[in-house]
Parts: sequence; C-alpha cells; structure tokens
Amino acid sequence: MCPHQLISAWILIVVISAVGCNNRPAQSLDAYFVRGGLTIEHFGERAWQLSRNGVKVRKWYPGTQMKGVIRLSGDRIYTEVPWKPGDRFTLSVDGQSLRLTAPQRPSPLLVASIDLENLKPHGGRMGHNPDTQVRFSPSGDRLAIGTIKGRLVLVEIPSGRKRWSRKLAEGMVKRIAWGTLNNHRVLYVGEQSPEGLLYCLDAANGEEIWRFDPSPFLGRRSVSSDKKNRVYNLPGIYYLRVTPGGDLLLLGVHGRYIGQDYVNDCLVWRLEGDSGRVLWRWPQKVTFPYGITWVGASADGRTLAFISHNTFGPIVDGPYMHGTLYCLDGVSGSERWHYRVPPLEPYYSRVGSWQGISVSSEGDLVILGLNDGRAMLFDAEKGGQGPLWTLAVGTPVMVGDLPVASPISYTRLSRNTVYLAMPSTTIPAGARAGRHTPQPHPHARHFFAYDHHGKLQWQYRTEGAAQGIAISADDRWVGTCVGASHVRDDREHFGMTLFDTLA
Repeated sequence: MCPHQLISAWILIVVISAVGCNNRPAQSLDAYFVRGGLTIEHFGERAWQLSRNGVKVRKWYPGTQMKGVIRLSGDRIYTEVPWKPGDRFTLSVDGQSLRLTAPQRPSPLLVASIDLENLKPHGGRMGHNPDTQVRFSPSGDRLAIGTIKGRLVLVEIPSGRKRWSRKLAEGMVKRIAWGTLNNHRVLYVGEQSPEGLLYCLDAANGEEIWRFDPSPFLGRRSVSSDKKNRVYNLPGIYYLRVTPGGDLLLLGVHGRYIGQDYVNDCLVWRLEGDSGRVLWRWPQKVTFPYGITWVGASADGRTLAFISHNTFGPIVDGPYMHGTLYCLDGVSGSERWHYRVPPLEPYYSRVGSWQGISVSSEGDLVILGLNDGRAMLFDAEKGGQGPLWTLAVGTPVMVGDLPVASPISYTRLSRNTVYLAMPSTTIPAGARAGRHTPQPHPHARHFFAYDHHGKLQWQYRTEGAAQGIAISADDRWVGTCVGASHVRDDREHFGMTLFDTLA
C-alpha cells in the first residue's frame, strides 16, 4: 500500500470513528437529593446554576474550587444545599433546565467503588464467606479497609483514591480502630494470623510504630494446620476499641480443633495506646477456657460485658463457666458480677451468642441477644441478680414436627431504644438429624426496635440477612447491612438499609 493509500485509510478510520462518536446518544442530565445536598450526574464538565424556590443558591464553573461542592467519581458532582420535602429546585446547564421537587427522604449516595482483591467463596466452620472490617476516620475523610488476604488499604473520601496499601498478615485483617498519638492520626489493626498480632501504624504512611504480640498467652498456629477451617482457627483480635483517654480495649481469641475437641483460649486486655504496654488482663493468671466472640463497652470504656459459650468443646474444670454473662470494670479489669444464663430447654442444652452483646453509651444497661432467640436486658450494676426482662423474640416454634428458631445475632442500645437484628433461621442441634430448615422462622430476617421496658416500637423485614447495627451520634439514624439472598436476584434490596427514627 502506497503512502497516499495509508493516509487515506487513516483519515477514513478517523472519520468513521468521529461519525460513530457523534451518533452516540448523550446521557441525559440528572440529579437527585441526598442527605444535606444534591448530586448532579452527566453534567459534562459544563457550568451549572441551581435555584431553590426561585432563588439562586449555587453557581459553578469548570475548574473552580468551591466550598460545599465535591467532585465524585464518574461524571458526577455533589453540592451541599439545605432542602426540605416539597422544596422546588431548578438546575440549569447551558440553557437546559431540570426541575426537581425535594422528596420526603434522601437517596443513598454511592461515593466511590474501590477494587480490592479477587476471592473464591469459601466458608469457615460457621459457613460464612470471609468477613473483615472497614473503619472511617473520625473526620470522615479517610477509610481504612482490611482484607481477607491480610492487606490494609487506606483511601481518601470522597474521591476513593488510594493513599497507601500494606501487607500485614499471613492471615486476615480482623479489626481496625482509629486513634491519636502526639497529635497525629494512627491506626490500630488486629490480625487473625499465626501470631494474631496487634499493630499501631502511622495513618499518614502505614509505617509501624509498635506492635503487641498475644501469642505467648494465646499460642501460635500455622495456616496449614487446619485446612478445613482455614483462617478461623488462627489466633485473632476479635474486639478492638479506643477509649476516650487513648487506651485500647481488646479481646484475643484462639479457638481451634485439637483432635475432635474444639478448644478455646481467650483473654481481655487494656493497653496503653501510645506504647502497647499492658495495663491489665482478664483473667490475670490463666486464659479463659470458653469462647468469647464479642465485647460490649460503654462510651467511656468503664463498663465491659461479654458472654462465654461452648458450642463445640468439652466442659473444663475450674472457676470459669460457659453460658455465663460477665461484667468487668474497664478501668481496673476486675469482675463486677456474672450471671449464668439458663439453657432454653428442651430445645437447647447450652447457651450461645454471636455478636449479640451491647452496653449502653452511659454504661447503665447491658443487652444480650442469644442464638436461641431470647433477648435479655440487665442493669449494669446489679446484673448478677438476673435480667430486668426477657423477650422470646426468635425462640423455637414448631413447623410440623420440627422446631425452628431465629438467633438474635446483633444488638445495640441507644438512649431510648433496644435494637435487635435477626438474620436467619436455625434448627436446634438436637432436632437436626441431617434435616434442612423447612421454612423460615416468623421473625427471621427481621429488624426490631423495643423501648427499654421491652415494648415493641417498630419492626422491619429485610429481604436478606441483616449484618451488624450502627447508630449515629444523635441516635436519629440507624443502619444495618443486608446480605444478598439466594431467593431474590434484585440488588435494590441488598447492601445497606438506613432508618430515620424521627420520620
């Protein structure tokens, strides 16, 4: 082919490409209301003006920096603007106008999507896919992300840009907490790994400041020692909390199979946040021989509560009991009281809980949600005398000749409300005999709100399994993550569900 033919062919390709681009339909300008403002999509880097009830409130030009206006990923921009239901807005872009009426409730806003790592679905002994943790900084401008492959990633918010990434563990990143050290932000990161280490890292660059090694107390274990349950049989930091004074409260757990028995070693610590020095540990001289999966703590860290369980393992002789609610003084590490929870017979011979333990911010109440479907509220000073009340929310009901229950897997306490999340349906162990659940428990996949006297305030049925509960500082907003369902393939029902308790 001669040079002229090459040039002609190149010009032809460019012309065809240009024609194709011109024929591609442009995406329509769109906008929707989010909490505290408005998100504009497909504005095409053009200047725009926003009016509310006929009065101009914002005007933006490409390339300008303006307080309250944030560029998001994609062709999107967020503008801070107060609104109330029924307000009328007009968005003008290059002579094109979009008229909007503010709704009763804001829409969720996808700030950024962050690629992490490829995973193959696999379940531990409880049958769940890997679970790690994410934590926003107190100011909300950074997000720390832990991964199942032991990597910690720090990203900017709202851009989603990665600031740094660091490989920490041979196992997984289990818990994350933000703190301050010498007026600089730090990250406390707990692993589930052969050693189950706790790190203090500089949040600016991920460099290590100090580390705490619990393996002399909890033991070590190799990744390959238990292929059946993988990472969940390694020692790990199952709870991590920074107190207002900068100390750390943490729970170390090492549960694993030894032969056919499931053996536990657990300890609760309080450490100095600036050095990792141990202030106290509980128990003081031995490890706790039963499982502890979660700790509830008051806002000031002075009241701690947790329940022991022993779903798989043998009963151990000694001063400590399984199926028992313990309350500790968070300052001294001494035991305030304990209460032996009676099993729900005839369906259960033992008592268990997942993350169903919470302490009120003020430290005066303790709520306990059990795997058998019972909820119990305790006075944090006199809980050893028994619960203030007990609710049979998800306790077994008969479906034909088979009992089914709904565990209360997550709980939270606000100033006036007790929240319960019930993700699933189970069959009591003694009634299983290899049978599958025939139909859901009536309260499975429900989210409940009770007042402190045990009176139902409201309830909500989720399409998938509710995972965790978060409450805003003013108690108005309550959120839960909702896992995907095998029954419905509609992503609109899964992800995050947010409740406005004042609506």
